[in-house]
Amino acid sequence: MSKNLILFLVVLNFSCNRVEKFENSSLEEIEIDLSETIDLRFTDFFDTTLIVPLEVTENSLLGEATKVITTESFIFVLDRHVSESLYIFDYQGKLINFFSGTGNGPEEFLRVTNFYLSKDSDIVFIQDSSLSKILAFNFDGELIFEKKFDFRESFNDMIPYEDGYLILKPSLDNLSIELEYLDQNLDFVETPLEFIENDFLLEAGSKFQFFYPGSDGDLFFKETLSSNLYLLNSGEYQVFSLEFPEDRIFSLSNLPWDDSKPSIHMVKLFQEIRFNNFLNLGDQVLDLGDLVFVNFYEGGRLGLLAFDKVENKARIVSSFKNDMDGVIENLPAIFPTNFQANQMIINLSPTEIYSSIEMRKGINPYQDYLTEILPSLEENPVLFIYRKK
Repeated sequence: MSKNLILFLVVLNFSCNRVEKFENSSLEEIEIDLSETIDLRFTDFFDTTLIVPLEVTENSLLGEATKVITTESFIFVLDRHVSESLYIFDYQGKLINFFSGTGNGPEEFLRVTNFYLSKDSDIVFIQDSSLSKILAFNFDGELIFEKKFDFRESFNDMIPYEDGYLILKPSLDNLSIELEYLDQNLDFVETPLEFIENDFLLEAGSKFQFFYPGSDGDLFFKETLSSNLYLLNSGEYQVFSLEFPEDRIFSLSNLPWDDSKPSIHMVKLFQEIRFNNFLNLGDQVLDLGDLVFVNFYEGGRLGLLAFDKVENKARIVSSFKNDMDGVIENLPAIFPTNFQANQMIINLSPTEIYSSIEMRKGINPYQDYLTEILPSLEENPVLFIYRKK
């Protein structure tokens, strides 16, 4: 199969600060047979449902839950688009603390574009892309340090790795993607990976997650709308290319590789996918053990793909039945709030839950509990957290 895929892989040598070529990388091309599907149930993966109604206070009026990360004691909920704030709740849904814009001066931020946790989950990093800075706080809201980035160094995702952090960002010439390693103070150390894969530039694309934790402590990362999943585990890279039939995918005319690329606007790309009923891999990835779930587009519809890491096989999920609480009878795709492996989160508004209960009375085992608590929630979402067996 013809693919414009050029990999330049190098590995960090932390002991002597040298960059060496990485030699144990591999590319697995996995053909997707559209006629081969799989039926799944929640109980194939989960045995526990945690229902967390998020408390409504004057400091916790959420417009939208766009990112959720859980720790042993706390739930971190980002509202990126409406309040532009980060909230910390306990597992009863009680608000513990929140981070909201304070200003544009030193040790201040205007909005929470994204947030990250340290390896030990004792530091929360607040990113404000409009000010090109990250601020590190403890959970009590005390500032630990502030890191200002050059505008050209901006990035949209960060994750703990080894003794520091990995970030993924475009190269300065915007022709490739660089994986960079930062130390604990977020200072640049090395570029352990650079890769060039797409034969076009995507204009006005917005993506806030590139790293996807794996179920065994490994790490996936994925570029916007790319068919490739990159797996990093114990210093080894693997590339899994999930291939839909060529006559069903969008592609630009191939051009000789030089110092430029053709470009396409994100809106135009989705118009092409929708109007031509194209298939394209999406950007939600969730590792639940042997199976890794990836959203995909089929025209204007979202679907779900199950990639078997053991068999190196990908199948379309024809049904993913919620046989635990039935709040969503059949899950069509992964919710974009999921940023961790080995669990799944569905977030619904009280109105959506009311509608579900009315349509399926007597089926939801938590119907009485939900009906009792919903009037007090106003419009804050309720989190349904499904934990892996």
